[in-house]
Amino acid sequence: MLGGRLADVAGRRRVPVVGFVVFGVAGLVGGLAQEPGQLIAARAVQGAGAAALAPVALALIAVNYAEGTARSHALGLWGASGAVGGTARRAVPAVTNGRSLSGSSPCEADYCTCI
Repeated sequence: MLGGRLADVAGRRRVPVVGFVVFGVAGLVGGLAQEPGQLIAARAVQGAGAAALAPVALALIAVNYAEGTARSHALGLWGASGAVGGTARRAVPAVTNGRSLSGSSPCEADYCTCI
């Protein structure tokens, strides 16, 4: 709710841009972190950037699409993108590291045999 209120006060165009910049810079800082504390701080700042983005994105959809089918479709795509992102967050590292989605290695999984 803070991100939505911030958008009302500072503007619906400025807040997403600042949120994207904060999120991106914090991601870069996190990628370059040398200590665990630096990574934790960068992730916290990334969360603040994302918290500014999410309500503004939803508000922009609600304002820019007429009530009815177009808005429903846009909101469905917005929700689906969140679901895909949440799934990819778990699946992509598992696949690239050679592990199953449950966290076990492919050889330990019940459905997989190793050669």
